Amino acid sequence: MSTTRKLLRMASKIRVKAVASLIFFGALTIVIPKSVLALDISNLLVVSTVLLAILFGFYIAATFANYTRLQSLIAEETGKLIALSNTIRSVEPTLAAEMDEAIDKYLIASFDVELLSAVEHTWKEFNEMIAVTDKIKNKDTNIFATITGFKSDLIRMRQDFDLAANRIMGTADWIVLITLAVLNILLLYSMRNTTMISSIVTVLFSTTLAIILFLLNALDNNTFAEESFSFNIYQRVFKEIGKLPYYPEVSIISKRVRPPKETYRVGVYKNREKSFDKKIKIIKVS
Repeated sequence: MSTTRKLLRMASKIRVKAVASLIFFGALTIVIPKSVLALDISNLLVVSTVLLAILFGFYIAATFANYTRLQSLIAEETGKLIALSNTIRSVEPTLAAEMDEAIDKYLIASFDVELLSAVEHTWKEFNEMIAVTDKIKNKDTNIFATITGFKSDLIRMRQDFDLAANRIMGTADWIVLITLAVLNILLLYSMRNTTMISSIVTVLFSTTLAIILFLLNALDNNTFAEESFSFNIYQRVFKEIGKLPYYPEVSIISKRVRPPKETYRVGVYKNREKSFDKKIKIIKVS
């Protein structure tokens, strides 16, 4: 998928919120009277805007750095899993099918929960996958040393992944940001004059602030462009180990991901509120 198409897909996810914000702030131009405050508040607006810009810059830099670190870890982990499967196939062909099945179960289990809880939730499947390597008979080879290195790398990456998947911003951070954003918006509405252009600029600026908050939240909870790095990248692993693509039904229903235009598997939970037991169905696409 080209970069332009990815950007368009990302933009479409916040389109509804952006339109809703535009309508909301447009309605405020009718509700809030013009020049509601008699005193000069331009200096207060400058101070508030500068503080907000500094905080936005800091939090965007921090969340984006954490987000890109998480992307790198996911790419590195999936690469190691493919390499592990290929190496097992060459050094111990009798274990290849068992290893591919273990990797398949591990990845499917990772889709049960959000990224924040993925490591804790998949320890059982991960240990079962690692246990397959212990069945290798010929351990006195350089290839087995390579496999041991893969195991160590995967364990380290899971620890890093567990740290990177956490949200950076807490409740206090959001309270400060939202308070400053609301203050800026109220000051803008209070300062606008009777001209149409003044109202339009106020609405657009207010909508932009809301969109930035939405994007910041998406970066912080790792849902920004999640279809690419939380779903599609794992499908490459399924393909390499000879399995059909897999998607949780709940993710398709909620439109977090689009099903492929080829035959794929879908996980249907029996009662997701109580357990992650599911039935995997094959969806044939003609």
